[in-house]
Amino acid sequence: NGLSKPSEYKIMSKIFKEKRENIIATKSKTVLTCCPGCEATLKINSLNKYKVDDLTDFLSNNMINFIIEEEKLKEVIDNYMMNYNYTYDIKIYDSYKENNYFNIYILNYDSKNILDINKIKRIRYELDDWSSIIILLIKNDKDKYSLFDKRFMILDIISTTKDFKERLKEDILISIKNLDKKNNILKFTYKGSIYNIPYQDILFIENDSENKRCLIKTNNNNYYIPLTLSKLIDNLDNRFIKCSRSYIINLEKVRIYNTKNNIIYFDDEISICEVSREKKKEIIAYLRGIR
Repeated sequence: NGLSKPSEYKIMSKIFKEKRENIIATKSKTVLTCCPGCEATLKINSLNKYKVDDLTDFLSNNMINFIIEEEKLKEVIDNYMMNYNYTYDIKIYDSYKENNYFNIYILNYDSKNILDINKIKRIRYELDDWSSIIILLIKNDKDKYSLFDKRFMILDIISTTKDFKERLKEDILISIKNLDKKNNILKFTYKGSIYNIPYQDILFIENDSENKRCLIKTNNNNYYIPLTLSKLIDNLDNRFIKCSRSYIINLEKVRIYNTKNNIIYFDDEISICEVSREKKKEIIAYLRGIR
C-alpha cells in the first residue's frame, strides 16, 4: 500500500525476496526491518536514488548473528541487546547457514556427546572461522575440563546448573567489544565500487542532502557513501561524534579547536566551522582528556 510507481515496487520486491526483510510501507515512508533493533527508513519519493546493494552491504558489515540451540536464550539476548545500536539476528543452529556476519555461537556442550565436539570442530577447522565467538553451556561442571587440551578458542564455558544469565550477559559484552575492534574499517559499496576505509583515516563526514549521500573526508581523498549521517553514526565507534546536523567528526583527528570562532582544525589546515552548542562541551572534554 502506498507504492505508486512500478520501479518502487520492483525495488521493494527485490529486497523482500533477497533479504527476507519485513517491509512496512506508508505514503510518507518505507521502513525496512532486516532484524530486531534495526530500521532503515527511506522516503518513498527518493527510494529509487538508493541502491539496494549499497544499503544491505553496509548493514551486513555491522551485523551480529547469535546462533543458539535453546529457544529460551532469545529473550535473554533481546533484553540485553536493547542497550546497543547493533543490527543483530538470532538463529537456531540446526537451520543456520554460514555467512560473512560476525557470529556469536551459544551452544550446548556435553563431553560424552561426539556431536557436540564435532560442532566446534566444524566451526573452527572446516569453516576456518576463528573470528566468531563461541560460548558453551554445560550441565556437568566436569565437562569444562575436557576442553583444556583442545585448541578451540572458547570464550567461556558456563554451567547452567546455576543462574547463568548474568554470566552470559558479561560474555555478550566482551563479544561486542571484540566486534568493535574488528569493525575498525568502514565497508560499503557505491556505484559498483567496493570501499574499505580505516576509521583512523577519516577526518570527518559531511552531509550531502541534495544528493542523498554523505562525503567522507580523509587526508588524501574524498569518498561518497549513500547513507545519512544518522545511520552512519549509529554504526561508528565512540571516537566519532555528530557535532552538528551536517557533520560527524573523528575526535582523534582534531588538532585544534578554536572555541571562540567555533572552528575545528584537522591535519593540513583542513577545517570545519559548525559545532552545535550541545556538542561543544563534549568536544572540549575529550580534547582535555576528561571524557
